[in-house]
Amino acid sequence: MINGKVDFVENTGNLKTATLKLVTGESFYLQDSDQGLQMEDIRGFNFDWQNVCLFDAESGENLAKVR
Repeated sequence: MINGKVDFVENTGNLKTATLKLVTGESFYLQDSDQGLQMEDIRGFNFDWQNVCLFDAESGENLAKVR
C-alpha cells in the first residue's frame, strides 16, 4: 500500500481526480469514474501494474512509449 494524504480533488464531469501527497513530498494523481467515491477520504492505494500509466514529470511524455 502506498500511503499519503489527499490535498486536492477535482470533479471533471465523468472523472474525479485527486492529488495524493506522500510523506516524501512526491505526489500521485488518481482518477476514478465512480462519482460516489469520496476521494477526500483516501489515505492510500494499491494498484495493478497492468492498469498504470507513467509520465515523465518534466516533459509529460508517456513512459510506456519509451523502450
